[in-house]
Amino acid sequence: MVFYSRYYIQEMLLVCFTFGAIVSGYRYARSRNIAWAISTGAFMGLMHASKETCVIAFASMFLALLLVLAIQRRNGSIGDLRKTISPCHLVAGVAAAAIVSALFFSSFLSRPIGIVDSIRTYTTYLGRAGTSFHIHPWHYYLHMLLYFKFGDGPIWTEAPIVILALVGFVAVMTKKDWPGADRALLQFIAFYTLAMTVVYCAIPYKTPWCLLGLLHGMILLAGVGAVALVKLAPNVVPRLLILGLLVEACVLLTWKAYQSSYEYEADSCNPYVYAHPTREVFTAVDKIEEYASVHADGHDMAVQVICAGADYWPLPWYLRHFTKVSYRDRVVNEDPSAPLIITSASDDIETELAHKLYTLTPVEERQMYLYVFDKPYYVWLRPQVGLRGFVRKDLWTAWVNESVPAPSEVEGGEK
Repeated sequence: MVFYSRYYIQEMLLVCFTFGAIVSGYRYARSRNIAWAISTGAFMGLMHASKETCVIAFASMFLALLLVLAIQRRNGSIGDLRKTISPCHLVAGVAAAAIVSALFFSSFLSRPIGIVDSIRTYTTYLGRAGTSFHIHPWHYYLHMLLYFKFGDGPIWTEAPIVILALVGFVAVMTKKDWPGADRALLQFIAFYTLAMTVVYCAIPYKTPWCLLGLLHGMILLAGVGAVALVKLAPNVVPRLLILGLLVEACVLLTWKAYQSSYEYEADSCNPYVYAHPTREVFTAVDKIEEYASVHADGHDMAVQVICAGADYWPLPWYLRHFTKVSYRDRVVNEDPSAPLIITSASDDIETELAHKLYTLTPVEERQMYLYVFDKPYYVWLRPQVGLRGFVRKDLWTAWVNESVPAPSEVEGGEK
């Protein structure tokens, strides 16, 4: 949760809005206040506006609600649903969800087609779920949570959460007396978490951040499990022992949060690092800044970024101070050649660029280009995605004259 809160990923918003929908729905069930019905709908609309995987959370919540109602019906503790949920309140909640979702997908009505796209996106999602680079075995998420170690890196585990969640699930299903707590709510959370875990494990398409939804449910259940263990202790001594173990678990999780966010935030031994940029992206940005510092236009210097598949993020963020950066997914012969060109580390792109610079360009206009980076002449943008740089010779010469000290400045007076 801490690691994925450090940069923008939709799942953090999705989990937040899902929690809001659950809390608001429960408040409505307790108060029958239309404001809570509208709040529930608004949060569900925000869920839909965040990511298409919201349908998994919707289905899990619906299934959990049905199971809780079935248990209550069996126990004879359920009333008339028509009195529990007012049709007027239901309509208000659905309207709030539709309005909120439509506003965001249409960019506040400036692009109405976005509302249609929010439905059409599921064809892409369903096609992606079966065949993709992101296909992983069913236990992928559980493996990351329980035990993960890569190479010489540290051991990664959030096993205390999973173990306590299991304890909480068993306690909710077996313990009938919960002073100060609503057992129906705890059962809802238990069924919701189980459904989320089963569905996400069953779907072949997996990315690490997708586990945040089921992890959120596990964390809530882990809190229930911790309380159940403490209350299960017969006297003070075992209770203190359990509390000590819980404190130790919290220390472990805090340490892992620190390691993942500050020591291994861009290291492949961290299981949550997935398609992240490497630290070498700063090498590329620093080089571009160095050349801009000796160019007459400074940050107004023209820069071309050519990356196959438009895979150039996060360069647009780090180059946001530059006013004349063009981003392309291929070499465009009609574009004037910039004094600084960054491309994918692809022989095909380099060949096309050389053809443009030294064949298509008239002889009297040709300029020599040199590599920006030292051997092996590329840096890693992210694993398996390299960047090459090409700088026009006159700019390179200006940079060398600025960077290399004059003979009198070198120790011994010789260059």
